[in-house]
Amino acid sequence: MKIRNQISLMTVGIVLLSTVVFVSVAVTAIRSRATTDMRQYREEELEKTRRKLKTLVDTAVGIIDANYQDAHNKAFLEKFYGYRMKNIIDIVESIVRAKAALVVQGNLTLPEAQQQACEEIRSVTYDNRTGYVWINDMGQPYPTMIMHPTMPSLEGKILDDPQFNCALGQNENLFQAFVEVCASSGGGFVDYRWPKPTEKGLIPDAPKLSYVRLFSQWGWILGTGIYIDDAMVDAVEKSKSDVRSMRYDDGTGYLWINDMGRPYPMMVMHPTMPSLEGQVMDNPEYNNCAFGKSQNLFQAFVDVCTKNGDGFVDYSWPKPTKRGLSEPAAKLSYVRLYEPLGWVIGTGVYIDNIETEIEQRLSVMNKHINRLVLTIVLTSVLIVLAAIGLSFAAAGTLTRPIRQLIISMKEIQEEGLTLKRVKLRGSEEIEKLGTIFNQMVEAIMDGVTRLAESTTDKERIESELRIAREIQMGILPRLFPAFPERSEFDIHAEIDPAKEVGGDLYDFFFIDEDSFCFLVGDVSGKGVPAAFFMAVTKTLIKAVTEGRQTIGEIITKVNHDMSFDNKSGMFVTLFCAVLNVKTGEVHYTNAGHNPPIVIRKGEKPFFLTGHGPAQLVAGFMDDLVYRTDTLHLSPGETLFMYTDGVTEAMNPENELYSDERLLAELSGIEDLSAKSPEDLIRTTFRSVRKFAGGAEQSDDITMLALRFRGDTTT
Repeated sequence: MKIRNQISLMTVGIVLLSTVVFVSVAVTAIRSRATTDMRQYREEELEKTRRKLKTLVDTAVGIIDANYQDAHNKAFLEKFYGYRMKNIIDIVESIVRAKAALVVQGNLTLPEAQQQACEEIRSVTYDNRTGYVWINDMGQPYPTMIMHPTMPSLEGKILDDPQFNCALGQNENLFQAFVEVCASSGGGFVDYRWPKPTEKGLIPDAPKLSYVRLFSQWGWILGTGIYIDDAMVDAVEKSKSDVRSMRYDDGTGYLWINDMGRPYPMMVMHPTMPSLEGQVMDNPEYNNCAFGKSQNLFQAFVDVCTKNGDGFVDYSWPKPTKRGLSEPAAKLSYVRLYEPLGWVIGTGVYIDNIETEIEQRLSVMNKHINRLVLTIVLTSVLIVLAAIGLSFAAAGTLTRPIRQLIISMKEIQEEGLTLKRVKLRGSEEIEKLGTIFNQMVEAIMDGVTRLAESTTDKERIESELRIAREIQMGILPRLFPAFPERSEFDIHAEIDPAKEVGGDLYDFFFIDEDSFCFLVGDVSGKGVPAAFFMAVTKTLIKAVTEGRQTIGEIITKVNHDMSFDNKSGMFVTLFCAVLNVKTGEVHYTNAGHNPPIVIRKGEKPFFLTGHGPAQLVAGFMDDLVYRTDTLHLSPGETLFMYTDGVTEAMNPENELYSDERLLAELSGIEDLSAKSPEDLIRTTFRSVRKFAGGAEQSDDITMLALRFRGDTTT
């Protein structure tokens, strides 16, 4: 045998032996490393899952505890419920002030005014009639009860009974505490214990927080309060609602709450199966599914919390899929006890995907091993046959992926980003380079897509708001002169919303040939909710007027319809009037709105304040009855109506335009009574904007002016 052949055979033998040894060692090492990696991966994934579940439950417990603590925190209760109590006292104080004004005007004696005020306030109730208002005086050393709607036996009595020593934290006389708060600050909050009215009677010694305010003109203390156990009910419901809304993993992950009941707990809240709420969890399907425990799953949750306060439970549970529930799959849950409420808060995730991922990784690893063996064998054969050819081929193999990348980058440069992928084969680094390149292209395309989507969403929202503004403006009469064929009057109105859409409204229309209805209103709040409420109000008024009732009866009906099931708490102020275009007689109702201004020739303009106590806003309480007042307009006289966006417009120094400034500006207009409604409104708009000095508009501005000309046909 020739040496060349021997060398060739020896080379082949060495290459083959080296290949066998290398492949065997490599495969053994790879499999050993893979086993270790898979074991470590399994533990790391489980640990990440545990941390995730614990974080979610800890967050939920934190929310529940914050709500629970808030329900017992006087400062929070004052802040959260105080505004409502202050609003109630504002309402009753407006009643008292109105009665006091009648005394000053000589229309009532002081005893008559005080008696009427007591009777009107006695009927003010809220919160299913558990909320009410009482009145006592500032007497020393103990005050006297003037009016109490639920305990009328106290009226006229000095409040020195030891049972009133129930002010919390001080054990002093409750009504002395009211007097001290009003004497030092004019009003404030006091917590104490007091009987609570319910459908079944009075509950003694219920914790309560009240707000009191001094009406110094009569020496009256006006008070109302809320029961703290109602706040605890609110806190519990809020906690369940907050936890119910916590979702993760694209909305498939959720948290539940059960109690610590024995022998079986009860479900308190379950976001995906609300039918379970209030049910005892003793269904046999919950038995024998906890790994290593032959017991009810929810009992296992309770046992873990009883023993340690929290912990993990792994079990088997049917897994939801797009086609329904699958066979039971491995699941891991974390539960934690919240002792003050006796609640077990828990959440869980399926962990079968970890084993699936491990199997997929092992499959990929085996493919890599087989590819490695084949590559080594082919490379060895090529080396034996032709070292030069192998070198050339190796060089080509090494540079081919780079050429592929260059070609792909040129295509991107010429054609733009596409979903085309490169498949690079060779060493681990080359394959990783291909993977990184593909991920980079995907990331760039995803970023471009998200940028385009966000731009489209923004443009759509802006377009929808513009359309909403056009719709809102479209339901208001905007064509002037409004009735060119009618010479008995001239009317003009303008509106300037603070946002794209607003809550101000105005309207005018004929009820019949001689009766002309016109109105201005202001809905509480701003934006889209106020715009919806505004549209409902306008529609209701126009619909109800078809019945041809008095304007007071019309607004009473509108208020009843808007107040019914008004869970949003929104309300509207209204000035609504009906003009007899022949006689100039105006019948009107003011529901808590800014008083209009009457402009007469030879007189200074003045506010139209009505002929009785101020009437409340509409949409707040459904049992209000509105009166009808009357005004006579002579030919040439004007009624100027507006919303509080005019008088409460602010300049950069946070100063208000004010009622006084509005009246003064109108008084300063030369030949005011001869101004047309359009000139009057536009002059006022210019005055308000000049005063604002470029400050951001904080509220909608609306004005309407009606000038009576009289019947020119006679």
